Amino acid sequence: AFGDFTGPFGYVYRKADFVQPWFDEQDGRMVYPAFHVMAGLSKLSGATLLSVGTSGADSIAAIAAEKDGRTTLWLSNLTA
Repeated sequence: AFGDFTGPFGYVYRKADFVQPWFDEQDGRMVYPAFHVMAGLSKLSGATLLSVGTSGADSIAAIAAEKDGRTTLWLSNLTA
C-alpha cells in the first residue's frame, strides 16, 4: 500500500496530536496534495504503460500510459 486514508502518511486531513501547519488553521474537509496524485494514477488502472526517457533521470521521474485513446504523462521532480 502507498499510504493510509488519515494519519502521518494519509491522504485525507484529520486533526491529529501533532502540528500540521496550514491544515490545522483551515475549516472544512481537506485532502493533502498526495491525494490528487493517487487519484490521478488510479485512473490509469488497466492502461498500457508507455516507455518514457528523460535527459535528467537523476532529477525527474516519468510515467506515461495510454487508455481509451488518450495518453497521460506524469512527471515528478526528484530534487524537491
